[in-house]
Amino acid sequence: MKISSAYSRTRHSVFIFLTILVLSGFTKLSDIETAIIEKDFKTAKTLSEKFIKKYKSGPNFNQAQYYLGISEIGLAQYADAQAAFNKVLQKVDPADSLYEKAWLGVIDTLGLEEKFEEDLSQAERFLKERPNSEFLSIIYLKIGRANLKLSRWETAEWYLKKLISTFPNTFEAHTARQLLEEKRYFAIQVGSFLDRNRATQLAEELKQKGEYAYLIETQDHDGNPFYRVRVGQLRNLDEARWMKERLSSQGYPTHIYP
Repeated sequence: MKISSAYSRTRHSVFIFLTILVLSGFTKLSDIETAIIEKDFKTAKTLSEKFIKKYKSGPNFNQAQYYLGISEIGLAQYADAQAAFNKVLQKVDPADSLYEKAWLGVIDTLGLEEKFEEDLSQAERFLKERPNSEFLSIIYLKIGRANLKLSRWETAEWYLKKLISTFPNTFEAHTARQLLEEKRYFAIQVGSFLDRNRATQLAEELKQKGEYAYLIETQDHDGNPFYRVRVGQLRNLDEARWMKERLSSQGYPTHIYP
């Protein structure tokens, strides 16, 4: 009877403790991770900011700061994301793997902001200073992509082929193979579908509006076919940016390829 009573009191105490944590807005790193995995970036940002405000320093603080940057990328708040990653770089030991992750985050934001010269410069510096990084496959892909955006086709091809030969079984190698299939012009992608009929319908809709729309058939990492809807075959990046803005203003999700 005494054991039962003690067990009951313990359970009650635990319940009260957990209730206090919830009511006080207690946040764990795992909560932030879960929100990011679920692509609930608004929640992830809120939780990251709470964690940072509460702890102010320490390794978990730096991890939360990194998660804040990831969340802001998901919310298309690229300047804020870059600031968050730079704070990590200022505080974390360069030998810590989080340092490299934050640096890659900075490179990502530059690419997403279409600052391709800066993007490429940072990626090349990363490769020079971190030749044995565990993220080499990622950095080869970033350098290849940045060169594609800058119409430096031969250099881009060299890095993409280097990626495939060095890391043939990675996700990045699969992406590199697809990029090597791209023609040497720019296009605007407005959709990607597993269902060919849906892709065709979107292409027809765009054609009726006077756009040069077409399908690109490719495969995902598992070999399943899917269909990209593209508009235009443009000579340079400035033309592609102009078309991207025009199609975006009509409500289409847009991305410049290659």
